[in-house]
Amino acid sequence: MGCFTFANSNLRQENFREKDEERVEVWVGSGDGSSAQLAWFSLTENEPCKGVMLDDRRILCMTAIGQGTMLVGTQSGRLWVYDAVTHTKKYVLSPLRDAILCMEYNRGFVQGAAAKWLGSDAVFVGLANGTVAVFPRHTLEDEKARPTYEVTVGNGDDPVTCMTLNGKQLWLGCSKNIVTVNLEKLSVERSWKTNKGSGVNSHVVL
Repeated sequence: MGCFTFANSNLRQENFREKDEERVEVWVGSGDGSSAQLAWFSLTENEPCKGVMLDDRRILCMTAIGQGTMLVGTQSGRLWVYDAVTHTKKYVLSPLRDAILCMEYNRGFVQGAAAKWLGSDAVFVGLANGTVAVFPRHTLEDEKARPTYEVTVGNGDDPVTCMTLNGKQLWLGCSKNIVTVNLEKLSVERSWKTNKGSGVNSHVVL
């Protein structure tokens, strides 16, 4: 198993007095160097696990944006956009410059000058080449979407392996370093070297 995440959606239940009820699912991504598998199962309905094979390499990360869309990032650098309610592919974006290792969706965190060209909602995508690609939320409704902005936090050998949001900062694990990015300026603020061994930072929690 490569990764998993949760998805919430409001579905109209016809035999429950037409009341909107929340459906909670777990989405699971896996695969290898030549194939990818995407699966899901419900925590609120008694249904079997279902899934599909993707014509891609291993799924490395996923994130839900809103209640109706799931983003799936792969080893080949492709970003798959899925309908989280119908479980159908909307489209696949053109490959980014390297493997997609992590993603974070913010809602309302982007402020200041950066909000003028990104809007307040954006998706941050961490790549294996040390770059964070930034997509304004609304651009992902277009199958031709490309990153509006990129933040370089490492060199080509320093992968961005994990990230989390904290107030007006995006905290990143980049190779052996922890890096903070200011969300008002979309620029690197600070960097700490935390690992003296041969490994990389794989998780960051605040």
